[in-house]
Amino acid sequence: MSTLRTRCHKKLRIALGLVVFAVCLCLATPAQAKTLSATFDLETLQPQSKTFVLEDGTKGELGISPVVYPAFFDMGSGKHTYTVYWNTGTLNTSFKIDIDNYRITRGYDKTFSGIFTRVSQEFSNKTPKKYTLNTVFSGAVGGITVTQTQLLTGEIVSKDLQTYVTYA
Repeated sequence: MSTLRTRCHKKLRIALGLVVFAVCLCLATPAQAKTLSATFDLETLQPQSKTFVLEDGTKGELGISPVVYPAFFDMGSGKHTYTVYWNTGTLNTSFKIDIDNYRITRGYDKTFSGIFTRVSQEFSNKTPKKYTLNTVFSGAVGGITVTQTQLLTGEIVSKDLQTYVTYA
């Protein structure tokens, strides 16, 4: 009888282990990446944004805002600084770009805020027409490590700034 009970317990432990493994695998598998975009007119020199409703019902705001330095601000020179941002309330990221004659001359001032414990940020795809900020948020939720990656991009197209956020 004891041998039969031991075999049943062993099979039950194996089955339970497979279920736990499958659940962990599903939780660890990255979600399908989503990309949202908006185009903003650089000639207005005004804050501009677009609000999106995400799959879980939360709202995200993708936008740009001119940074005004009164002593240096010259509307006729074509030189401006903008903050490019993506805010969801729980995961927010932004960076500044300097624009001269519709070319990005510099990307800097990376910022983030969020509920996660570790964050890394770095610029990639740095060209006179495009800058991308890679932000990786990670932390533990219920003992399971959760990671979200965001790619925030500003790209000059004619006299507009096309912005994208890709997240997974």
